[in-house]
Amino acid sequence: MIGALAGLLSFFLGYVSRPHRETWFESALMIVSAMMGASFSSVVLSAFMSSLVLVSRRFRINPGRPPRNLKIDSADNIATPVASSFGDLITLIILTFLTSLLVNVIRTYWATVLLIILSLALPGFILLVWRNPYVSELLFEGWTATILSMVISR
Repeated sequence: MIGALAGLLSFFLGYVSRPHRETWFESALMIVSAMMGASFSSVVLSAFMSSLVLVSRRFRINPGRPPRNLKIDSADNIATPVASSFGDLITLIILTFLTSLLVNVIRTYWATVLLIILSLALPGFILLVWRNPYVSELLFEGWTATILSMVISR
């Protein structure tokens, strides 16, 4: 969802600065690139962070923030700095790679087909999240802060 909103916002800002110069192919490319970039970077970063936490636990390193009453060396807390350092970098690398692949087929309907597939898959993903009791509350909470931070960062 955030990827689609980011793509739409990019299209809107491009259209405001250069009216009537954006074509359907360019707008579909922006939206699909943002959606696929967000999806792939989520998968890569989630797998990386989960692996980091598991390896840290295996070697008895505290991957997160220690409890207040427990005195642990701050060098042990590695998950937060790694996530903040690599998150944007990995996302930009994936977004650049995907966009460079899609730019080669910009005047075709590949981006449109991908946009339709991603849009049709969205209700299925929403249903999966709705049925998962651990994350179902995220469908209704946190969207305001996420969308406002996206708008501010643009």
